Amino acid sequence: MKKITGVGVRALKARIKKERTERENETHAASMQSSAEADGRIVRPRPKPNGELLPEVTFLEGLLANDGSEEPPMRNASGALVRVEEKEPWALNLLTSDSANAAGGQADLMKPPTESVLVELTTTGVELLLENYVRWIAHTKSGEAYFAALPIAFIKALMEFPNSAIPVVRAINTSPLVTMSGGVIDGVGLDRPSGLVHRIDPVLRKCVPKGKPTDKEIKEALTFLLDEWLVDVALDRAGKCVAVMLALTLLERALLPERPAFFVVAGQRGGGKTTLILMIVAAVLGRRAAAAAWSDSVEERKKALFAYLRQGVAVLIWDNIARGSTISCPHIEAALTASEISDRVLGVSCSEIVPATTIQLFTGNSIAPRGDMASRSFVLPLNVDRPDPENREFKHADPLTWTQANRTKVLSALYTILIGGALARPDGQVAKTRFKLWWGLIGWPVEYAAGLLGIELDCTELLRSGEAAEEEASATSKVLTILGQEWQGKWFTTRDVVMFLKERHSLLDDDTGTRADALFDALSELIGKPLENPTARSLGKLFQKHLTNRPAWIDDESRVAVLRKVPADKNKDGNKYEVATPTPEAPRDNC
Repeated sequence: MKKITGVGVRALKARIKKERTERENETHAASMQSSAEADGRIVRPRPKPNGELLPEVTFLEGLLANDGSEEPPMRNASGALVRVEEKEPWALNLLTSDSANAAGGQADLMKPPTESVLVELTTTGVELLLENYVRWIAHTKSGEAYFAALPIAFIKALMEFPNSAIPVVRAINTSPLVTMSGGVIDGVGLDRPSGLVHRIDPVLRKCVPKGKPTDKEIKEALTFLLDEWLVDVALDRAGKCVAVMLALTLLERALLPERPAFFVVAGQRGGGKTTLILMIVAAVLGRRAAAAAWSDSVEERKKALFAYLRQGVAVLIWDNIARGSTISCPHIEAALTASEISDRVLGVSCSEIVPATTIQLFTGNSIAPRGDMASRSFVLPLNVDRPDPENREFKHADPLTWTQANRTKVLSALYTILIGGALARPDGQVAKTRFKLWWGLIGWPVEYAAGLLGIELDCTELLRSGEAAEEEASATSKVLTILGQEWQGKWFTTRDVVMFLKERHSLLDDDTGTRADALFDALSELIGKPLENPTARSLGKLFQKHLTNRPAWIDDESRVAVLRKVPADKNKDGNKYEVATPTPEAPRDNC
């Protein structure tokens, strides 16, 4: 044969083997392609690890962006690929009476209930996501075909793809939402225009009234909530209306660009703080409540808050707060008045934007908001009038069990108040409080329903009363009142104030020493410690930090006063100040 063909037997056998292997590989590849396409996935040659990124990544980006399923691939506000999972939120614990009273140790903490949260995908998670759409064919050196994973460079490029068309998710919604006009937002899965992922319990849909509620139905709904659902809660009727507002805030949280905080407080344990919170969470969310331990470290609170918001938890209950604490935190205050916040991700040298739709509650014994937190918070003070409040008479032996058994009735009443108030809104209504949209969606409907029952309820006054009772605001009012009385609209310097304070040591029997002593006490209260050896310089710093341009109510809250510094072009002898009263009668709706 070699003489005839010029090819040896060994070479001929090798050639035959090679051709047979190629035919088998082609048959195997065709079989793989056929089986892969049978489940609807695209089959593509795997790109080379060092190949060009843009063509392949652009293809994958378009593939994911055009997914029309209920919950397609999504990115969060920072552009990271995420998915919704039912899991236990990170670093939260089950709310119990022990933790709410700062009585439980770390060993006593129980796992929180599962809820729908946003989870950012890792590179492995993105590869698993892509394999739902594409199978990549690669070949061994011998030419044998096999399905392979996408090279990591392409996965990272997709994760960081700029100007992505993949839809953005901003919040998880678990209930039908009522708009300002009384319309109902409902759905299943991702709503691309709003960025809401609807995971709504079908039970809640049945609780939305079909027609316009009448005033009689609204009265009956609020009466049921106050006298049946909250009958055992140690609050007056106005306080129970605030509890209803808390429930509605939790229900409508996905629509709120800003939202108030709520303090559920009592003078001692056993007053029902935990029970009230559990009742509200059970009614709205259908589960137990999860809580976060309060930290005295501002930086630790900042990290924890960002982690909770990053997961998109529905409600965040700060517990384990020491008795008598006054709460103020710039990071929490910022989260209450923003739709999104940005911060650095722990362990990663990058920042991330997260939605701030989480509703924040504080619970403890004799705690209160302080500083700017006071004007952002509603306080529900439970009235404990006996040393063993847990042994008082109850209409419902187990209020939480009763809530769970009557959840649809509670929700129906809440939706009746929401929709009824929205449809009864007068034309040209001017929004009140600093939380304008919140008041329009929630505050006004409850005020309207309360008015039908003859209950005096004004959200502006409730926020103002909390701020007036707050120590720093009270001290500011006292200082401005005394300064205004002493100088009566005239300019004065911090040196003048120092000289006035020395009058408290005067031996003369007149009112000057009494007023000077009152100013000294008010300034000490303002800074949270005794005022030691005041000088013109130290008072200047105190004025700048605590008083300048900070309006406060004076004269039994009939006027507003503010400490102003003299304009620079008129100020040639050092800093001068005056106590100004901008208007004779200050507006009361700018809390």
